[in-house]
Amino acid sequence: MQSVGSDDFPDLCGLTANEVANRNSTTSLNLQEYHLDQKVDPQSEVRNIESIAFYPLHLLLNNLTPFNYSVNADETIPKAFISTFQISIKLYLLYIFYVYALNEYGSVHGDNVLEIQSKHFDTWLGAHQGDALSARFDDISKAAKQHAHLYPPKYEYVILDIPVENSIAKALLLSHRESPLCRANNKQSNASECNFRGMDLALAEHLGQAKDLALQVYSHYFSIVIIDV
Repeated sequence: MQSVGSDDFPDLCGLTANEVANRNSTTSLNLQEYHLDQKVDPQSEVRNIESIAFYPLHLLLNNLTPFNYSVNADETIPKAFISTFQISIKLYLLYIFYVYALNEYGSVHGDNVLEIQSKHFDTWLGAHQGDALSARFDDISKAAKQHAHLYPPKYEYVILDIPVENSIAKALLLSHRESPLCRANNKQSNASECNFRGMDLALAEHLGQAKDLALQVYSHYFSIVIIDV
């Protein structure tokens, strides 16, 4: 996956499907093309890989569960972090779908899902946005792998219950360009040097709660969809 520099994944909060579809392109958002017309009975429906790749984007653009999960500023989360929290949650939910696809269909079709989604983002939001999506997925994947290495399930008969979202939250806070803790805006270059001021734990909690919603939606979807390969 190609890494991106100044280009970052855009904040989709508040954008409707039509606004995204027409933002930088005249391409229309045709849900019927992807077998996602809500009037169609989805039970055991055979769908192609492009239809499956578009499913979480359909949920995202129409603000449906789990992408309607929201975070509000309060005494624990300053307003300056809300945008970063919102987009981080959406990114994580897309990543979870990608991992689900990998587990269900294997690496070839799982990677096809990401490639198709990236093309949609390039079409709707401008060049290199698909690369930005891939780069953020890389950040999440690396953080998850590092977490598994640092916090194995058991250590000297003591179970360490540290959610993987703790590590993923730190990676997202450091990589999202609008984050007050972004590497580009701070001298601290890695998680061990950065004072997260509790924002990593707060984001991790929200990532975990949003993941629980996503797993319910995605598990149901993959249980009824048959892929045409």
